[in-house]
Amino acid sequence: MKEKGKKGCSEGCRTSVLAAAGVLLLVFAAFALVPATAQAAVEVRVDAPEYVDVEETSFVATIVVDSVTDLNSAQFDLSFDKSVLEVTGVEDGELDGETVPIVRWVLNPDKDAVRVIVVLPIGEGVSGSGYLAEIEFEVKGEEGETSELKFSGELELTNLSDKDIPAEWINATITIGQPPSEDGGEEEEELKT
Repeated sequence: MKEKGKKGCSEGCRTSVLAAAGVLLLVFAAFALVPATAQAAVEVRVDAPEYVDVEETSFVATIVVDSVTDLNSAQFDLSFDKSVLEVTGVEDGELDGETVPIVRWVLNPDKDAVRVIVVLPIGEGVSGSGYLAEIEFEVKGEEGETSELKFSGELELTNLSDKDIPAEWINATITIGQPPSEDGGEEEEELKT
């Protein structure tokens, strides 16, 4: 009888160990899959001309966003050199044909920045690619001057569940004047001779 009891216990113990190992394997597999299913960072970038002709008085910088899912709100500051540029307005954005409303924009002269706040109605979200806002600038600088258009402050994209959407924020730089000629000025030399 004692041998039978030992045999039964050893089979029961083996079954318990196998069941525990199976559970641990499932838990490990679940944690291993988490990074693969996490949302990739959404790219948000300033789309502005690299060069603005000194004779042009204004231009628009578009805040482009690619492949966002269930966007409900956004907030960002865009800083600039106020001796070179001046913000004259901010217009609503658009994602895949749907309006992305600007609920507020305000200039912060201490930081040479404009803060833009986007909020969709509660319970509504928008997905796709397009732009969050169009920021209108007036050119104040002289030829050759530059200004970085740089994201700063609290940078936020939020989804319908009030969770942060991971994002990569990409700046731009504009220069007042014409781009350098690709031939390095040789064409001008030929005209003189």
